[in-house]
Amino acid sequence: MGKAINQTTLLRELDIAVKKLNNKNLKSRYTTKKNILRMLSKKRFKKLYDYNWWHEFRDEKLRSLTKGGKFTCPCCGQYSDHPTLQHSWHPTPFRVLATRKIDDQAFRSMIPDYIEHQKAEKKAFTDEEYKRTIYYITKTYARYTEQEIYKYGRTKASSNYALVYFTDDDLLIEHINEIKRHIKMSPADWDFVCGSCAKQQDSHIIATGRLYPDEPYFLIDENCTRRELLSDACIKEYIGQT
Repeated sequence: MGKAINQTTLLRELDIAVKKLNNKNLKSRYTTKKNILRMLSKKRFKKLYDYNWWHEFRDEKLRSLTKGGKFTCPCCGQYSDHPTLQHSWHPTPFRVLATRKIDDQAFRSMIPDYIEHQKAEKKAFTDEEYKRTIYYITKTYARYTEQEIYKYGRTKASSNYALVYFTDDDLLIEHINEIKRHIKMSPADWDFVCGSCAKQQDSHIIATGRLYPDEPYFLIDENCTRRELLSDACIKEYIGQT
């Protein structure tokens, strides 16, 4: 469990991230946004229960709750010797926010600009870049098969760089503010329940590994039509350049 990490340090990191995004003179904005998303994917922001500060918070609240005797689960009414601190509210995954907020027409209109940006800034869609990408994702040398080219297009479309290009700063700030709320542990966002009820409430997450299993994750899921649009555009540009 991390000893140097607590609510204060986490919230400070998030405040710094928002300050960067609000800087109108920020250089390499897309790279900065990608680095912020990488930071937010770290365990300290996703698995609060792995850190001492969360356990100290839980134990303090639990002591006052069980002071008069055994704990009674508010969901099923059963007694429990080991109640679970259950988060009843979670931040929406950023790719789900993107799916909900980004307009199809706006997305389509941005694809040509994204292709040109990739060519100018990343030297993309050249044979050298293709070979580097294929080696990165397969650890083998390029063979130029139809399946491999298809994989190249999907990789380009599902990258974090594509994600930050097609999402605006305000959406990322909205996501950061949701993570702040999660870390602040407002009484409205959690409760103590018995272990059985906690498992039942989290059954869909346990089964699928996702908070919203029925919603496409932007640019990454099979059922995300925008991923196919962008992937096809990337493949077409690569073929046209080589």
